[in-house]
Amino acid sequence: MRQAQASVEVAEAALSRAQIQASHAKSELERARNLLRSGGITQKDLEAAQLADRDAQAQVVLAEAQLAQARAARGSAEASLRQAETLVRQAEGRLKEAQSRPAQIRVREADAENAAAELERARAALQQAELNLSYTKIYAPEAGYITKKSVEPGNIVGAGQALMALVSDRLWVVANFKETQLRRMQPGQRATLRIDAYPQRRFRGRVDSIMSGAGARFSLLPPENATGNYVKVVQRVPVKIVFDEPLPAELKIGPGMSVVPEVRVR
Repeated sequence: MRQAQASVEVAEAALSRAQIQASHAKSELERARNLLRSGGITQKDLEAAQLADRDAQAQVVLAEAQLAQARAARGSAEASLRQAETLVRQAEGRLKEAQSRPAQIRVREADAENAAAELERARAALQQAELNLSYTKIYAPEAGYITKKSVEPGNIVGAGQALMALVSDRLWVVANFKETQLRRMQPGQRATLRIDAYPQRRFRGRVDSIMSGAGARFSLLPPENATGNYVKVVQRVPVKIVFDEPLPAELKIGPGMSVVPEVRVR
């Protein structure tokens, strides 16, 4: 229920914002008309102000529709929950009544079994209603920050639509070392990391794991040297290096950035 109420509050805020923008667009339109009469702007500028005013009015209508939809969803969820709770109370009452009377044992036992079955169905309906309410809240798989966001409050989204990307707070480095450099490299060895974006800083880390195979072998299109002349090429092996300490919050470090690692193998 809290999530449904939050959705209504978001829709109300979106409507209020749309109304403010519509009022501002209307004021700008009146100002443009006055400037046109005095020769301060061109007819094209007036048409642009009219277009902005119509767009702002349309946004108000859309926000009102979204608010009505959110309120209807909240009302439906509340009604389903109340109905399920009522069914549970009624079934529990019938079960107690059937179990309290000693006369007509067989009939009452049958009534008790029916009431128990109804109770289980009511509980299942209640659990389904609570589950449906839980679907209105989405949890991130882990802590991090949002990037590449493609949705705004008040937008209508569909199933399977990508809304944003999540970058985890747990950062690591995948270093592609030459296979000839791995003879003495082992997990746990200390490493020094230099990020191209912050060349004046050094970060401490350690080798976490070494991939069992060359990176090219696990690529989307691995190379095949079955035909033609064989040319020996030194392969690259991914090595995962983790940071010893949390990175400072003021540094803007994320996936895809270039890092120069140095591992102490002795």
